[in-house]
Amino acid sequence: MSETPTVREIVETLGKALGRPIRYVPITDEQWADAVKEHLNPHALDHLSHLWQNFRKGEWRYRPTDTVRAVTGRDPQTLEEFFRQNATSFGAAAQ
Repeated sequence: MSETPTVREIVETLGKALGRPIRYVPITDEQWADAVKEHLNPHALDHLSHLWQNFRKGEWRYRPTDTVRAVTGRDPQTLEEFFRQNATSFGAAAQ
């Protein structure tokens, strides 16, 4: 993707990588924070809550820079490539 994906685009990409449909169920910011607050420190919770809002709303579309390529000498991994390489972590059967 050439822009920051929305949550729905992330779910579609994950489903494609796993080879099965993934259903997106919207939740409130409060539901998300309540579900993860025992696992994160307050700073991480605040940061990820704001990040989650940006992904969910899709209001800001960021374009990537060439920083990864400049530092590593190769193109950055796509979201789909990441999901495919880590498919077992996302519930796919080991192949």
